[in-house]
Order: sequence, then C-alpha cells, then structure tokens
Amino acid sequence: MIKLPRTGKQTNDHSDFAEDNRANTSSSKALAFLSLSHFSQHMYVGRSVLYAYIINELGLNYTQIGVAAGADSTASGFLQIFFSLAGRFAPRRLLIALGNILMSLASLGIGLSNRFLGFFSSQIVGGVGSAAQHPVSVSIISERVDNKEVSKHIGLFYGLGYLGNILSPILLTAIALAFGWRSALFALAIFPLTTGLLLIIYLRKDRYSGRSKATEHSLGLWSDIKSALRIKGAVAIIAAQAFLAGGTGQGVIATYMPLFLRNGLYLDQLQASFTYSLAMLGGVVGTILFGRYANKLGYLKTTMVCTGVASVSVLLLSLQSDFNCVLIPHLIIVGFITFPISSLMQSGLSAFSDPEQRDILLGLYFALGFGASSLWSTLIGLLIDIYGVFNSAWYMMSGLSVFALSLQILAYKQRKAVAI
Repeated sequence: MIKLPRTGKQTNDHSDFAEDNRANTSSSKALAFLSLSHFSQHMYVGRSVLYAYIINELGLNYTQIGVAAGADSTASGFLQIFFSLAGRFAPRRLLIALGNILMSLASLGIGLSNRFLGFFSSQIVGGVGSAAQHPVSVSIISERVDNKEVSKHIGLFYGLGYLGNILSPILLTAIALAFGWRSALFALAIFPLTTGLLLIIYLRKDRYSGRSKATEHSLGLWSDIKSALRIKGAVAIIAAQAFLAGGTGQGVIATYMPLFLRNGLYLDQLQASFTYSLAMLGGVVGTILFGRYANKLGYLKTTMVCTGVASVSVLLLSLQSDFNCVLIPHLIIVGFITFPISSLMQSGLSAFSDPEQRDILLGLYFALGFGASSLWSTLIGLLIDIYGVFNSAWYMMSGLSVFALSLQILAYKQRKAVAI
C-alpha cells in the first residue's frame, strides 16, 4: 500500500480542524462555568421565598421590603457600568468570581439579621456582588461567537441560569421548614462561594475570560461612549429596559410573586414555592427557545411580541383571587413570555455593536435597568401597602410594559431605516 505524502494544505486543514475543536471545547467549557455562575446568582435570587418569614420575624412591611429590594437593585444597577468597564483592565473571570463571593457574604448577612438595618445592609452587599454577573458574562459570550449565534448562546446562559429560580424556592423552603429560614440562608451561601472559586481555578487559562477586547481598537473611553450612543436604536432599547425593569423585570417578579402567592392568594409555603417554581420553569423554557430562534425571527420583532403578550399576561393576574386550575398555567405563561425579553434585547445590542461599543452599551443597559428597578420595587411595595391588594402592582407593571413596547417599536423603526 502506497502512502501518499502529506501536502501543506492537508496539514493546514488538519491543524485548522484541531484548532476548531479546541475552540469549541473551550467555548463550551466557558459557557458551562458562566452559566453555573448565573445559576448561583438565581439561587440567591430565590431567597425571596423566605421574605414572608422575614417579614413576620423582623416585623417589616411591604414598603420596607420594597426599599431593601430597591437598594439591592440600585447598588447592582449603578455598579454594572463600573464592572463592564473594569473588564478592560482586569481579568473578567476574577470580577465575576468576586461578585459571587459577595453574594455569599450577603446571604450570610441576611441570615444573621435581627432588624431592618442588617437586612437592608446585606441586600446592598448582594446587589454589589450581582452587578458583575450580567454585563461581564454577556461581554465574554459575545466575544466568543458571531452575531448569528449570539442569541442562542445568551439564551442558553440565561435559561440555564434561570434553573436556579426553579430549584432555589423548593430547596430553601424545605430547609426553612426543617431547620428555620436562617439555616436556609446559611446553606444558600455555599452556592455562590463555591462557584466563585471554580471560576478562578478553571478559567484561569481561558483567554476570552481575561481582559476585554474593547481596548484593541478603542480611540479612548469618551470616543467609545459617543460612538456607542450614535448606534441607531441603541438608546431606545436602553430606555425600554428602564421601564421593563418595573414591568417584567426579574427584580419585581422575584420579589412580589412569592409574596402574592403567600399573602395574596393565601397558599401555604409548600404550595407557594412549588407554584412559583413552575412559573420559573416556564421562564427557563421560554428563554432557551426564543434565544434559539430569535436570530431568524429578528431580535426586535421577537422582543416586541413578547413584551406585548407579557403586558396582558401580567394584567390578567388581577383576576386571580385564589388557587384554581388556571393559576399554574397562567403563571407558567407569565414566566415563559417575560423572562426572554431582557436576553433578547441584550442579543440585539450585542449583534449590532463592536467590542469597544458593546461594553459601554451593556453597562448602560444594566445600570439603567437595575437602577430603575430600585424605584419601581419601592413604588410597587408602597402601592400594595396603601391599597392592601396586589392588583395595584399588576396594573402598574402592565402599564410600564406598554411604555417599554412603544420604545421598542421606535428602536425597530430606527434599525429598519439603517437596513434600508
């Protein structure tokens, strides 16, 4: 048998194939660890199922819960631009790891709280920690994949992270019933701490998890800011997020949905946690599904449809007055249609921006969104205290979603003009 000599082209093809395999493996590994980090954050978000216990033991009201949740969102919001830009100068895996460790400390702090001040302060620490998660992770993911694949990967990142919303309520409720709500928070602290250490160890050689590529073609921070804000549709999308933070945002949903089930519909703790987890399951499925097909359907078109349906589904919660056969399907639809909206808008921003613009836009997007969430969380809690019913919250959230939809339509028209 005669062996043909290898040509240079064959060698290059083999080398390219091996390099592609290594790149795919590296990307999958990075996505897995980033998704695990996001999962840990949403395990932490699930602490809201313990708010009913905390209200009773610490003697709090809904306004105080709203203020504390708002402080969390404020700290998280305004620091997201800092973490987004910090990725230009520091390894991004370390920034995310630091955030996870701070969330672990916050969980311990809440568990040790005996009065509002301790609860409030710990919420702020948690907000600082969570600020690193979204802008830095999305920046890493966006650099690794091309624009046609970005929504699929961001959808997976969010969808897998949202699994924490499903597991956390059930796990924390089980621990709280067996050992008390403080023990549940102490156990919760293990997840982000472990994840933070794993990120430091296993992504230390991953070049995309280091400093951002933004500085490679940057003409300076101020030039990057001006360039980013000139992108058609970008400002409208960022403004839409400010309203969506109070309409379909995770902050308000995670804060008030469990309280609605417990104190509005009078479900027991197990019923409330199980029902809430099913709604979160809808969010996981919706985020992954829409993320996979949004590129074909169009990011902004898909976002507008989801926002319109979300506004109606949230408004219809005002018709729910007890546990019935429609409640669980209704909440699953709420989760299915509301959760994908934010990741879809992020995919849009990532797709039509360069790395030096992307960090600016994502930082502003998260900063304004989470910052506005602090205002909405406080106002919603105040409305519930004033009127004594949760319907006032649903009316306000639905209305805010309509405002966001109008801004999404504006962004769509601006992007369409660019395409023409």
